[in-house]
Amino acid sequence: MISSNVKQLMAEKGLTNHTLAARARISADTVARTKSERIRECSLDTLISIAQALQVQTKDLYCESSEMKTASEYGTKPSFLAIELGIIIKKKRLSIPKLTQKKLALQSGLEQAYLSKIERGLLQPSLDELIRLAQRINTTASHLLKQVEAAESQKHVSHASKNKFL
Repeated sequence: MISSNVKQLMAEKGLTNHTLAARARISADTVARTKSERIRECSLDTLISIAQALQVQTKDLYCESSEMKTASEYGTKPSFLAIELGIIIKKKRLSIPKLTQKKLALQSGLEQAYLSKIERGLLQPSLDELIRLAQRINTTASHLLKQVEAAESQKHVSHASKNKFL
């Protein structure tokens, strides 16, 4: 899904691998990996850089367009905070060797599809679920929320500094 979304967004914007690589400050080979079956070799930081270079949100790289349409049909869209929490949970999970999404879901008493939606920012976990997830990824719910808060603060700081120069 990520590879097809990256290809589509690059085509819409008329970007080549080299142009996107320069904008994202990564190698053209890394861009090629995101567009191929070797996508698993790319880090989350790389995907964030690519999303920024494409001027889209990270979720736009891994969400199916139908999921986004469904959310917009109800007048809602994933919030920045839900997306950020999902990214943080996924980063922590990936930092633990051999902890797959399926294993984490099972250990936390969740369905894998539900955890997938949490990691993509499409759903927000309940407090109980967040606490169980945090324990399984060797952190606390409060630490996860502090990271989300920090990201939100950073978003406002960078937004304010951009407007300062306009």
